[in-house]
Amino acid sequence: MTRVSLHLGMSRFLAAGMGAIALVIIVSPALATPLAPHMIVSDGGTQLIINSSQFTKMEDGSFHATSGSDWIGSDGNVVDDPENPGVPWAVQYDITGDPDPYVDGTFAVLNFSGSTQTFSFSYLQPVFPHTPVSTNGSIEISVQDFFNSGAATLANSGATPIYQSLIDGAAHVSMLSATTLSVSTTGGIASTSDTFSTGPTGAVTSDIGIDVVFTLTNFDLAAGTVFFETIIPEPSSLSLIAIGLVGLAGWRVVRRRRVD
Repeated sequence: MTRVSLHLGMSRFLAAGMGAIALVIIVSPALATPLAPHMIVSDGGTQLIINSSQFTKMEDGSFHATSGSDWIGSDGNVVDDPENPGVPWAVQYDITGDPDPYVDGTFAVLNFSGSTQTFSFSYLQPVFPHTPVSTNGSIEISVQDFFNSGAATLANSGATPIYQSLIDGAAHVSMLSATTLSVSTTGGIASTSDTFSTGPTGAVTSDIGIDVVFTLTNFDLAAGTVFFETIIPEPSSLSLIAIGLVGLAGWRVVRRRRVD
C-alpha cells in the first residue's frame, strides 16, 4: 500500500514537472514574434538609414536587406553613374539579421566627397533575452584605388577600432584597433581580417550589433564582410537540465518521505 501511494505521488510530481517543462517550451522565444534589424551608414554628417521596413522576413525567421548591384547615394537614391554621382558618397550592402541571434553582412562605400572622410556602418539586431554560452565574430575589410588615381588609404579614425561588436549597446569585443591599409599602384587593393571567439558572457536583454568605423581617401572604395553571433544552449540541453532538476527534486521528496 505504501509503494502504491509512493508511485502515484511520484507520477503526479513528474507530471507536474513535465508540465512545467512544456510551459518553458511553449513560451520559448523561438515561437514569439521576430524583431527586424536596421542599419545606419554615416559620414559623420549625412546619414543613410536602412530601417526595419526595408528588411524582408525569410522563411527561416531571419531578416534580409540588400541594395543588389545598385549603388545607393547618401540621399537614399540610386546612383545611375558612379563617374558622375552628384552625391558625396554611395554604398552597397547585403545584410542578414536574426533574433536567434546573429548579424551577418557585407558593405561597400565609394567616397566622392573631395577629401578623406570618416565613415561608420552600424548594424543593430533586436534579440530575445538570453544568456550566451559563447560569442563569435569576424571582419574582412579592403581598400581599392577605384578611380585609378594611383593611391588609396583606409585607416582607423583616431583611437576608434575598425570593428566593434555590441551587446545591449555596450562594447563587447574590438578588433583592428591600429590598422592602416594603403595601396600605391593604379587600381591596387589591400586587405586585412580578424576573428574572435569568447566563452560565457553576461545576459543579453535587448539587442546585439556591430559598429564598423574607418577613414577613406577620396575617389576610393572600401568593402567589408562582418559577422557577430551570440550562442545560446540548444533546446535539447535546456530540456535535459530541466528534467534533471525535476528528478533531483523528486528524489528529495522520496527520501524525505522515507525518513518520515
